[in-house]
Amino acid sequence: MAKIIYLNPAGNITAVIQGADTDERLDLSREILASGKAEQVGFEVEPYVKSSLGRLEMAGGEFCGNATRAYAFYLASKFQQTGVCDVTIEISGANEPVHVNVDLDKGEAYTDMPLPLGTSEVSTDGTAYPVVRMEGIDHMIVQDIELDADEAIDAMISALEPSACGVLYVTDTGDSFTLKPYVYVNGVESRVWESSCGSGSVALAWVLGQKNEQNEFSFEQPGGTINVRIERDEGRISHCYMGGAVSIDK
Repeated sequence: MAKIIYLNPAGNITAVIQGADTDERLDLSREILASGKAEQVGFEVEPYVKSSLGRLEMAGGEFCGNATRAYAFYLASKFQQTGVCDVTIEISGANEPVHVNVDLDKGEAYTDMPLPLGTSEVSTDGTAYPVVRMEGIDHMIVQDIELDADEAIDAMISALEPSACGVLYVTDTGDSFTLKPYVYVNGVESRVWESSCGSGSVALAWVLGQKNEQNEFSFEQPGGTINVRIERDEGRISHCYMGGAVSIDK
């Protein structure tokens, strides 16, 4: 019988299902999403690489940074009660295993994120908006503008045919940026106002980091704060780390 574990990375509640048969995944995913108990669903399966501690396949085959770090936090908690450790896991939408630094004492996890592949533009309502292309998901950045979320998603689907995509509503407060994400996953046909979005936070930091020399960002989102740190090699962004608070809901 399938077991469900609920993880909470900055409010972006993630249901991790263990022991589910492949043919029941879609129905389970839709049932959980419809219940409102979680914003996204992943399935625990055997990892492809022996050195990986586990593998999480998201319901739509998408990549999710928050699910990555939350799942790594959960796995770490199974093997030790306190302290700091590095965990390597696999997740759908990422071509290579992902490394996550877990601090069980602070209740935090930070993951090494795949860098964006580049940017393109998608037009909707007569205006072209920047879209950050990433492994497993694409994000449209909409700053200080009112735009219908579903129309924006429809435009991205038509132009890019993504497995998953998001619209990031960004507000410049003067001192920082706030972020409100709306995410579509093709595999389960879901559209969700997420409490926070890890990959979206990286997409925004990547764009901002190319405009200035800032390397550390904190983005306030409806469910909490996501922190992003970038590293540079000869001025170019070479690595990106994303994380913040994680808890296991009882």
